[in-house]
Amino acid sequence: MSDDIDKPEVLEPDVEVSDGKGQTNIIPILGSVKPGKPDKLTGKQSAFVQGILKGLSQSDAYRQAYDAENMSPTSIWEEASRLCANPKVGSRIEAGRRLQEARAVHTGASLRSFVERELYRLATEADGDANRLRALHLLGTCEKVGAFVSRVADVTEDMTPQQVEEALETKLKQAFGE
Repeated sequence: MSDDIDKPEVLEPDVEVSDGKGQTNIIPILGSVKPGKPDKLTGKQSAFVQGILKGLSQSDAYRQAYDAENMSPTSIWEEASRLCANPKVGSRIEAGRRLQEARAVHTGASLRSFVERELYRLATEADGDANRLRALHLLGTCEKVGAFVSRVADVTEDMTPQQVEEALETKLKQAFGE
């Protein structure tokens, strides 16, 4: 078995390149059925794949990529289905979806979680006391921990102005012994 088969494929995003004359070519995502050989798609096939990856339906992606003005909705649906069944097009759509999923992993929440895990690891495994103390301080300032955050509690009751005045008079009488 060859080493190429065991290696995961590297995916690069499609890149749109303009020729300056109003025509745009899409350089495809590298990802193929056979290792080491990228599947080459036509410009229209690549545009169809891009439409699917942007969330368009198969029919809408077909309309966007191909001249479908004189086609019936049924014909468009059939051609879009055939295009998706094409192994090269289907594998490119799957490669694009895997790339989108991989990019979606790096959200703000996942990155915050990563930082918290790393700070915890450093706080428990740091070499020196200064490094451990710094990691603990940073961990303490995280939103979930909030160890070094000033907290203000609102302990006021809903009172009418007259009730506030009566309570104040009572406290003043108690304080001055009247």
